[in-house]
Amino acid sequence: MKILNDPVWYKRILAWSAIVIGGCLFFKFFLPFVLPLLIGVLIACMMEPAVKVLQSKFRLPRFAGAGLVMVLGIGAGIFLIHRIVRRILAEAGTLIDQAPRLMGKLSSPFQRWQENITAWIQSMPPPLKGTFESAYDQVLKESSALPGEVYNTAAGWIPELAGSLPSAILFLFTLILSAFLISGEYPRLSQKALNLFPEALSSKVLGLKNQTIKTLGKWAKAQGIMMGLTFLLLLSGFAILRLDAIFVPALLISLIDALPVLGLGICLLPWAGVAFLTGDIETAIGLLIVYGTAVVIRGVLEPKLIGSQLGMKALTTVAAMYIGFKAGGVVGIILFPIFAVVGKQIWLSFSDRPPPAS
Repeated sequence: MKILNDPVWYKRILAWSAIVIGGCLFFKFFLPFVLPLLIGVLIACMMEPAVKVLQSKFRLPRFAGAGLVMVLGIGAGIFLIHRIVRRILAEAGTLIDQAPRLMGKLSSPFQRWQENITAWIQSMPPPLKGTFESAYDQVLKESSALPGEVYNTAAGWIPELAGSLPSAILFLFTLILSAFLISGEYPRLSQKALNLFPEALSSKVLGLKNQTIKTLGKWAKAQGIMMGLTFLLLLSGFAILRLDAIFVPALLISLIDALPVLGLGICLLPWAGVAFLTGDIETAIGLLIVYGTAVVIRGVLEPKLIGSQLGMKALTTVAAMYIGFKAGGVVGIILFPIFAVVGKQIWLSFSDRPPPAS
């Protein structure tokens, strides 16, 4: 029971409690207001090596180098998005062309099921027949109204998207402008930030900054590895199933899978259901196998991979992801593990005795 008598342990508990509570409050109330600035700081840190090269090798002024790096980055992003969108539109055109044939294949199973259900109800005893006929008529009525409801819901999204467009443009403009300005004055702003601390703490703060940037790089690497692994699994599965289009669906589904709340199931399960209804049993079973394999592999590797890259054990990573989800939704589940690592680095930087291994 020596631990209970050690005041250091109480300080550790209080410190980690403050980190968790502070993180929850930050994600819940403050993150939406400072998110573009934080992303701008991160982009400026990522741009810094390239800006330094342009300054030293090509003698460009700092703001000119920052602007050139940003223009090249935005141009590369636009080019990549353009190529992906073109491929998606081409695949969508193919799907639209195949839609009448697909709907024809769907109508036959539904018609057979409807005839079988009607015959089954007609064979029932009179007391039950009326009840089941009423229930079945109600189901048909609601089913016939479903396309209209889906259309109205989709039509309702258009004004919402249009209404959110000015906010999205302002967010993007603030992000780009803040990244450019911060990158243009990065050395001066870094020195000013260090000057806010006493000289004895400046080296620790600088080390904390470097470690935080390193941690963010490792997190991006872990996420990239997971997305690449998911993409390769889907691409291999689709190729084995000999689907008409494999690259774009695998890419889109792997990008959607990066969002924890959505995941693979939102794409693969409806796809498998449609294949089953159209009589393509082999494709339906194959898609379910691909889904199950990808979910199992991702579920096993994600906590370990992210934990190894961020320096945390798998259990700590899972706990941080859950707390982040409860505090800030999808953004929280992505960022809270990083916040936990930064909290650990703060502890290591300013404490003489390190905390237990995460």
